[in-house]
Amino acid sequence: MDDKERDESLDDFAVEITDLNHSVGPKRWSGLTTRQRRWSLAATAALFVLVMGLLLSSTSGVRALLGQAFGHGASTADPATLTGAMFVYLRGNPTWGHFILDGKALSSVPITGLDQPLKLARGLHTLVWQVEPFKPKTCVFTVVDVSSARGPCFFNNEITASFEPGVEAMIIAFFASLNDLPANQRAPLTQQLQTQFMTYDSNSQMQPGEFYAVSEQASQANPSLCRALTSLSLCYEQAHQAMIATLSMRMDALSSNDDPCIRTSQCNSYRQDCRALCEDPVVDYSGQELSGWSVDAVVGLLWTYSSIDGQIVASSQPNTAIRGSQTYQLVSVHLERDARNQWQITLFPTYGFVSNNPVCAQATTDTTLLLGASVGSGSNMYVLQSGSNPGQMSLGCLTVATQPGPAVGVTPTPTPTSTAAAALPATFLLHFGVLLAVNASAHKVSPDLPVADIFEKNIAQNLLASYLSSS
Repeated sequence: MDDKERDESLDDFAVEITDLNHSVGPKRWSGLTTRQRRWSLAATAALFVLVMGLLLSSTSGVRALLGQAFGHGASTADPATLTGAMFVYLRGNPTWGHFILDGKALSSVPITGLDQPLKLARGLHTLVWQVEPFKPKTCVFTVVDVSSARGPCFFNNEITASFEPGVEAMIIAFFASLNDLPANQRAPLTQQLQTQFMTYDSNSQMQPGEFYAVSEQASQANPSLCRALTSLSLCYEQAHQAMIATLSMRMDALSSNDDPCIRTSQCNSYRQDCRALCEDPVVDYSGQELSGWSVDAVVGLLWTYSSIDGQIVASSQPNTAIRGSQTYQLVSVHLERDARNQWQITLFPTYGFVSNNPVCAQATTDTTLLLGASVGSGSNMYVLQSGSNPGQMSLGCLTVATQPGPAVGVTPTPTPTSTAAAALPATFLLHFGVLLAVNASAHKVSPDLPVADIFEKNIAQNLLASYLSSS
């Protein structure tokens, strides 16, 4: 089956979609300049002289002052009530740890947005976070004023101090990675994670004429496998026989700087090396209702293609046909410790959003790149939803792209009949690493993209039905 046979008429691929929104608020920092501190010091000194003058002019004032300074029954002022005290919430990931503040263990930690925050007086403070079985972390910092704190620990990518929208307090957050585990516990947990990811390996049968993505080495050896698509280059082969396609999922847990994942910066997230697990940025900690250890892991997806009789045709082929595209994916993992201190692992938790399995992460990346390279109506579209069959990820992932809706209070401009199809959701299928146009809208957005045949359209329909039944 050649390209012309596959470029059949595209019937509309009907989908029902709902919008998904997630926003992350900015972080802000503040502090006094050198000139402002000098003016503050001068004003404080002048105020002190004035107060002392008033007190010394009154005998009762002197007695009161001496009584407060030397009286045995006088109460000591709470430092947290002094001018310049900072409001603080503490957060730890994993959540089962506890804090020691200035040498005193905190019996409980205020919940962000529900409980009153801690009050820290201006000056030096020491905060220790202990969470078994990880090594403890210590942060020594200085509260400068109500909105700023300084300390070298805040330059550590596993200890942060920031403000969040709607929270009138600084949040000091701690995070533990695999590197914080003792070596005799780190290796078994890494192996347990690898074993869990391997359970998602799956096979699918490839029909003659179907496309599959090829590696950079194969592209260099045979440049005719690559097709120019606006600003992108797609590199894929067409099957000449029925084959068995095996998708393997592997966690990248290497430590070398020569790792391709590091050289391409695909393993990094917010200055953390996610090969040792990093903090999952999609988790919403508001209310601190989520418990456990919420992390991101780095995984790679590789294909092996074999003939029906078991002969290897191609191995270590990527899950993307876009040359130079990201090939590693960051995926969510949730871990808990049970009563026997054994790890309980959940891969691809939703946290209230569409499951972020790596096949759909790749499909979303490729679709977004394609839309960005499109001209006309396609350049305004964005990926709204994606769906796959977690039990058989080798089938691929369906993505749905649409145009942004009109702003509130804005009357939409009438769309000519000739361009009405462009406004419909465009559906794509990432299948064997190649992005296919499933419906007429997708074909109109990118006319040069390979077109899904009847067999692949049936896969897309089944993936859509599976996604809708699980959402």
